Amino acid sequence: MKKIFVLIWIIGFFQNFSFSQPQNLPIKEISIFLENIAFVTKTENLSFQKQKAIIEGPPDAIGGAYWLGTNNNFQINGVIIKKDTVFFSTQAKDFFDLLKANVGSKADVTYQIANEIESVSGEILPIDINTNIIAVKKTNGQTVFLKKEQIQQVAIQGNVKTIFFEKSIGDVTEISIDKNLTEGIINLMYYVNGISWEPIYGLEVIDDSTSLFTMHALIKNNYQDFENAKIKLYAGNANLNLKDKIKPISDNSQLTMVSGNQSTKETIRNATPPLQAYEINNVSLTKGSEAKFAIFSQKITTKSLFECVIPNFIQPGKAPYNTPLTEFPVYESVKWSNNTQIPYAKGKVQILSKGIKSISEDEIAYTESGAPLKVHVVTSPQILLTIYEEQIEKEEKVRKNSLNQYLDRYKVKGLITIKNADENKVYVEVYKKLIGRMTKTSMAEVIKTNESLYENPLMNVSWKYEIQGKNFQTIPYEYEFFLPNSK
Repeated sequence: MKKIFVLIWIIGFFQNFSFSQPQNLPIKEISIFLENIAFVTKTENLSFQKQKAIIEGPPDAIGGAYWLGTNNNFQINGVIIKKDTVFFSTQAKDFFDLLKANVGSKADVTYQIANEIESVSGEILPIDINTNIIAVKKTNGQTVFLKKEQIQQVAIQGNVKTIFFEKSIGDVTEISIDKNLTEGIINLMYYVNGISWEPIYGLEVIDDSTSLFTMHALIKNNYQDFENAKIKLYAGNANLNLKDKIKPISDNSQLTMVSGNQSTKETIRNATPPLQAYEINNVSLTKGSEAKFAIFSQKITTKSLFECVIPNFIQPGKAPYNTPLTEFPVYESVKWSNNTQIPYAKGKVQILSKGIKSISEDEIAYTESGAPLKVHVVTSPQILLTIYEEQIEKEEKVRKNSLNQYLDRYKVKGLITIKNADENKVYVEVYKKLIGRMTKTSMAEVIKTNESLYENPLMNVSWKYEIQGKNFQTIPYEYEFFLPNSK
């Protein structure tokens, strides 16, 4: 005879839990910077009772600081962080979770007792969802209690839900306001890690003076789900080095700052005003997902030129400082100005088509609105550039540096030769990084950087020439630098 074992517990086990659920503030706007930092704004029209509203606990904000603001028809009197029993939503991951998500619905459940497979149909009852026991009430009034590990298969009748709520003890935020209102708009703002973006540029050269320049934005969300949010993309980085310098991105000066369990009602005189940014409306992303969005596509007027960048050759301790005749590639490039109102963010640019030896990608530096920029398109087989350098003098123990070390002075001369094998004249720009001080050259622009090596300034030197077809240009130069005496 087949034995059927059904677990029946006393009805007193059933519990109907009632909790004060904090009001949820959905993400309405996200300002995203390049280094995986975002400024999140959550907004909701909250319900107030006795001039108080309960919302979610403190966000996991960078620096532990966040801000609360209103729509200015009322003000926040105070903020208290306290413990409470709350519900939090959970996505169903197995049959047991699916039953919990569909309490009150009817279901067909297949389960195992010992070596026997049984089934039951009926209503899923609202028992304590934090246990591993679920109950199904049959049409005859009998209740079957099932352990999580017994459940083999579930079929929900009607609409299927996949989200259920569990209780937990956690922090909530109690907001007090200065007026006896039943509802009012509250903004919750903070910086957070986990949301990032990067630009993806494309450049298609149409002819010698026109190109098609496009930009897409790849947004990655590793923070939390959001729906229909407004996204603002910034080309720079957020300045969050010091906690006391963290400021909200807001044009609302009346904000309440919360840090830890302390709240401060103050006028944010140095609040960061809304910055220039690329905007995308109605963006929805789940946590762990990413998506690409078109930002712009525009025809730009470009100038074609040839360009070569020569590195610094000096390595301390490698004297004598001689560089044999070396050939460097010359790139055919296009130059234009950022004619948008928003800076270009630093990022890769894909060269879509141009002649032979196509360069698959180059990089655009951060470029302010109105500023010029260049992109390498192809290496030029028609323009040949060579360079050599020779140490011509060394003078020992010329002076001492700030560490009381003796310094030797070196002098180096160099020669750059540019040959144009093409029939047409070309415009060539040569850039060289240099340690020390340029002492002899012509038609050069010398820019001192903020860097140095052994008290030698690092220089960026550039020459610009127009070279006729089947012709060449030589660029002689000399420079000097100081290095510690090795004796």
